[in-house]
Amino acid sequence: MKHICLITLVILFSFLGYLSIWCVLTVGDISFEKIVFHMFMPLRKIHLEWLETIYIPILGAIITSVILGYAFKKQKEKIIRPLMVLLLFCILFDGWYINKHFFVWDFIKTQFESSNFIENHYVSPKDRKMTFPEKKRNLIVIMVESLETSYQDKKSGGLFNKNHIPELTRLAKQNISFSHSDKLDGAIVPPEAGWTIAATVAQTAGIPLKLYGPLKTNNKERKIDNSMGKFKHFLPGITSLGDILLQQGYHNYFILGTDAKYAGKSDYLTQHGSYKIYDHKALSNKQNITDSNLFKIIQNLMPNISQNQPFSILIQTADTHFAPQKKFNKVSKNVFSFVKWIRKQPFYKDTTIVIVGDHCNMLQKDFNGLEQEDFRYSGNMERKVYNAFLNADAKPIKTTYRRFSTFDMFPTILASIGVRIEGNKLGLGTNLFSEEKTLFEKYDSSYIFTELKKKSHWYNKTLLYPSKK
Repeated sequence: MKHICLITLVILFSFLGYLSIWCVLTVGDISFEKIVFHMFMPLRKIHLEWLETIYIPILGAIITSVILGYAFKKQKEKIIRPLMVLLLFCILFDGWYINKHFFVWDFIKTQFESSNFIENHYVSPKDRKMTFPEKKRNLIVIMVESLETSYQDKKSGGLFNKNHIPELTRLAKQNISFSHSDKLDGAIVPPEAGWTIAATVAQTAGIPLKLYGPLKTNNKERKIDNSMGKFKHFLPGITSLGDILLQQGYHNYFILGTDAKYAGKSDYLTQHGSYKIYDHKALSNKQNITDSNLFKIIQNLMPNISQNQPFSILIQTADTHFAPQKKFNKVSKNVFSFVKWIRKQPFYKDTTIVIVGDHCNMLQKDFNGLEQEDFRYSGNMERKVYNAFLNADAKPIKTTYRRFSTFDMFPTILASIGVRIEGNKLGLGTNLFSEEKTLFEKYDSSYIFTELKKKSHWYNKTLLYPSKK
């Protein structure tokens, strides 16, 4: 019995090691909060190409099992001590490797630390006067999955010798694009804003998606779950872009080629803006719709949508989810062709188009050897996400040498359709068309990263689960 238990433990810990190594080699380093979120959030039929090689760590565990089984059969009495040494090695290696690449200890530490940073800097849209132009402009936001400026050539502000998104680079250069330098290098992705639903919240509400730890309400402990689908209300304490537009008479639409229920996106957008949802179920009988087909479908929808002005449309693409660099060539062409079509439509003169990446690509292997240190936890922002504002009803004072994050997209998108915002701040974001300093221009990025990763009791009680009065 002792032998069987030892062999089972060795197999389990060796499999964990194989799985961790495979994950890092396939995807790259992944922050633990992302893992926790997706453990509680079903993938809902989203195809992940990187899972196609999951058989490799499984095969490694099977081979290990066969070797140990054979050794046990031949050397039953002498195998105990080697098994114990091997088990200890596996445990130590797994602990070191997992912490190094998934930042587990950093995550654990932040669960026991709290910060008032969000409370001290959050600006509620309810407390700010917003003045819309007399003739309200339509808004189309194209949120492109994992679109980094890093995929450009070095001359344009990317990390590669070849530009993998040349059409999008051209759009950014010919229109308005905010950057940290004199090149096109985009926006920082803050902590807890680095996956699709968190990125959506960051860019439409100006806050991170923090879902960790117990919340005490009225002296009773209430557990907070990572799956927003299990909440009756999605961040009920916030006022988002959709809420503001709805109050101004906008007709809001959310269009995507996958399942809108994934990660609670439909809950967020219906509860904050009453968006009409067009996902793969509403648009087609297919499980998922490719980006090229999605844009063709949207073109067919536009005659009906454009009759309901002012309108706002949030489009989310999906083809580049965990995708290699070659796929970004295609998405660049798809977005460019769609924009070209929109520009020919009669409603375009009253329409602003915003193109943004949602977060950086989680397929880390494209960047092995190209960045000096991990950008998600160091505050060293070598990799940033794309932004471009087309036909905006505002003129920026300065577009280059701005230090900013995806939080700043919230007020900046509103400003791009001609909205004047009292104080030029909403959520944790700053209107980039203005001269106001962003949080990343006021503070060191490593300090902001450290504070945002900590618990915020104010966030839990005010935004995530506000107490009833």
